[in-house]
Amino acid sequence: MYISEWLMWFGDSVSAPIRRKWQMPKLAKHLRPSDFRRNYTKIKVSDNPRPIGPYYAYNDSYLEIRGGRGEHFRGIITLLGLVLFLIPCSYAYLAIKMIARIVTNQESDLAPAILFVSFYSLLFIIFGYFFIYYCRHICRFELFTLRHIRVRFNRVTQQVFIQRPKHCGGTVVFRWKDIMPINTDSHHSNQEQSQFVNIFYFPSYKTGLPFSDGFSIGKNTNRPQDNRDEWEFIRRYMETGLAGLPKPRLTTTLPLPFRGWQEQIKPIFDVFNQTPKLVSYLILIPSLIFILPLLSFGYFLSECLCWQFKWPEAIQEAGKIGRLKPKETQLLDYPITIWKNQVDDNS
Repeated sequence: MYISEWLMWFGDSVSAPIRRKWQMPKLAKHLRPSDFRRNYTKIKVSDNPRPIGPYYAYNDSYLEIRGGRGEHFRGIITLLGLVLFLIPCSYAYLAIKMIARIVTNQESDLAPAILFVSFYSLLFIIFGYFFIYYCRHICRFELFTLRHIRVRFNRVTQQVFIQRPKHCGGTVVFRWKDIMPINTDSHHSNQEQSQFVNIFYFPSYKTGLPFSDGFSIGKNTNRPQDNRDEWEFIRRYMETGLAGLPKPRLTTTLPLPFRGWQEQIKPIFDVFNQTPKLVSYLILIPSLIFILPLLSFGYFLSECLCWQFKWPEAIQEAGKIGRLKPKETQLLDYPITIWKNQVDDNS
């Protein structure tokens, strides 16, 4: 779920060499110089604004939508992470079990028992070390972290709030007028299939930060028009309010067993529709019988092993009478290591 967000954060703001090599080609690949001077919040892109979601909140003050790309891969990483986590745990269990047998005098030959305890303990230390220092970086993409990225568009303060884990950039605040949609531009109008969520950037020349930041929202779409329709829904909400807009269906941030099934089934059928019928049938049967339930279980398990933080008080109260407007994110709000990378990049 957080792999793409982490890669974007690492490339754009952490590693200066990677940022110099990749940032502008990625952002400007389909954009002309004039595109960077546009105020995208004033440009109409669709006559059919509609919410695709999933949405968590929708009222006169703000709307909130789930962010993040690659939700349908969540079950894979979850199961892989749990297997890696259970390897050192299994050796710890065997060592403790053998110690219990020694203490209760169930082992007649003490020397081999102590040897087995030492061996299992050594394996636990070795595999535990590799998990803590290496594998945890994989597991934290889906396990023991924030359940979902959330993006809140506050029309009262005209700001966008993004809630992410710290290793993906943390919670940030940007001005609404600085937003730049990527998948809603006319440059994508000739594509027949999109298979991308809506992606947005806050370019550095607008935010004043020495690096660009960005996020994605909602579900994978089949057509570029889907992206434009949802962006138009958000744009009109922020510019004119709720009048004339369809009310989105709201969902919960709590774990739901059927959510994993929904996230997995759609990408599978999208692949089938683009492959020959014979190949589709050969893949469909094992996918529905084994792979799909397994991945859906991994998705639900990931949600159960994660948590959802509340927004900071300043963001929760944003837009209410008598409350101060949250300040936009600045470079000083980031850790000292980020500052150092920017200094090294400019030197």
